[in-house]
Amino acid sequence: NKIQIFIVGLNGDATLVTGEANDVLTLPIEAVVDGEVELENGEKRKVETGLIGDTDIEIKSGVKEGEWIRLSL
Repeated sequence: NKIQIFIVGLNGDATLVTGEANDVLTLPIEAVVDGEVELENGEKRKVETGLIGDTDIEIKSGVKEGEWIRLSL
């Protein structure tokens, strides 16, 4: 039998990495609303997204590197 001891008031933080992608196009999470982004000219375009981090979201298709998007803050 193992004896487990819990100390009251002791806590900790953990980070769980569930996925990782390298060399991918990302945008700030705020740029994607309901699966769409707004381009510089006001056109809304559907995007396919991938992994989501704390601040960025992976863009698999819909916009290309170098295209300007509008960001609502």
